[in-house]
Amino acid sequence: MNLSNYKTIKNFLDKKTFLKCQEILFGELPWFYRGELVEDKKNNFYFTHSFMKEQQITSPAYDHIIKPFVERLRMKYIFEIRANLILKTDKEIFSGFHVDTDKSSTTAIFYVNNNNGHTILDKKKKIKIKPTANKLLIFNNELPHGVMAQTNTKRRIIINFNYTPHELI
Repeated sequence: MNLSNYKTIKNFLDKKTFLKCQEILFGELPWFYRGELVEDKKNNFYFTHSFMKEQQITSPAYDHIIKPFVERLRMKYIFEIRANLILKTDKEIFSGFHVDTDKSSTTAIFYVNNNNGHTILDKKKKIKIKPTANKLLIFNNELPHGVMAQTNTKRRIIINFNYTPHELI
């Protein structure tokens, strides 16, 4: 995948699976505080729920939410899969650009709800990806990206995947 390339897939999950995913993520799932989205960016907190890290399942919700992604995306090695939750802000706050891991991999972002907290790809081109519920964004992990905190919904929830696809191993 070329660094400037990215792909979006609308309606990634079937309706029944997607609604179950939303129900769990907006329900009583435990969330854990993280102090910064990007190093050196203060006042930029968020919450996470880990599903998998270094091939080890870390959440009882894995089968209900993550398994369909692993199968459809043909994930071979999983570095990390986690949900991120950002609370509403009064003004747009940009996280800063970052890459999720220094390992050669693919990053995917699955948007759980509609909001105006868009993802920005590529420092030079500043490509804005609108978060639309049930849309998946896939790109090479080497492509810097960041997030704009949303101002129009109480919560912005995404699932973040860092993995090596089967065909690249």
